[in-house]
Amino acid sequence: MNRKGSARIYLELVERIRKTLPESMIRSTFLVGFPGESEEDFAALRGFQQEASLDWLGVFSYSREEGTPAYSMKARVPKKLAEARKASVEAAQGPITDRRLRR
Repeated sequence: MNRKGSARIYLELVERIRKTLPESMIRSTFLVGFPGESEEDFAALRGFQQEASLDWLGVFSYSREEGTPAYSMKARVPKKLAEARKASVEAAQGPITDRRLRR
């Protein structure tokens, strides 16, 4: 997806925010099923999700849109797999959000 940064950089940012502003709420949005996403990529995303322990998380599965750079990418993730990955992230986030909101 050509995003800048790395899991390490974002984890350090989350840590700095929480140290500086302990009452802050941190949220993000994840996209799963982007063309070329491997099992290893998805496992890394789930690892980041657990380690970052974000207060709130939105997750979407990739949707092919004509006219976008990704439209012509060949390594497509099957829709069913992308939806399963989305459901997996959502299911894992519920307990994290519950725990974070109880603090």
